[in-house]
Amino acid sequence: MPVASIRVGDYQDNLEVKVRDSGIGPLVVERFTIFTTAIPSQTKDNVVDWLPEQPDELLYSHFVRDLSGWCIAPNTEVMVFQLEGEPDDETFSQFRDRVRTALSGLTVALEYEDIYSRRMPRQERSLNWFGRHSSILDLKPRSKELVALPRRPAQD
Repeated sequence: MPVASIRVGDYQDNLEVKVRDSGIGPLVVERFTIFTTAIPSQTKDNVVDWLPEQPDELLYSHFVRDLSGWCIAPNTEVMVFQLEGEPDDETFSQFRDRVRTALSGLTVALEYEDIYSRRMPRQERSLNWFGRHSSILDLKPRSKELVALPRRPAQD
C-alpha cells in the first residue's frame, strides 16, 4: 500500500517541493493540484504557474508541469519544483525571497491510488513554511523599558 507525503525544503541555496511514497507499494497520482489559500477554488497543476516571472539569467533547476498519471515507486520521491542558486548572487537571493513569499500562500493537494485502483486518503499540505522568513523581517525592536514581574512567594 502506498503512503504519500508532501515534503518541502527551504534553504539559502535551494527551495524545493517533493512528493514521496513511503509505503510498500507503488503510488499512482490521480490528481496533483496547487491552490492559493485566498482563492481555494482556483487551482493549477503545477507550482511554477503560481510564481513570479523569473529573471532571464535564472532557470528553475527542476519542475513538473503535470504530475497526474505518474507512478512513484515505494521509498522514492519526485521533485515537483526546485530552485537552486548561489546565495551570494544578489539576483538569485532577491528572486528566491520573492518565490518564498509566493509559495507561502499556496497549498498542495495530492489525490492518489494504489496499483489496484483503490483510492488512498487525500494528502494536503500548506506551503506556509516558506513564509517564516518574512516574519523575521517584520520584527520591531523591543522596548528598552523593563517590566517588573511579581515576586513568587517564598516556599517553606
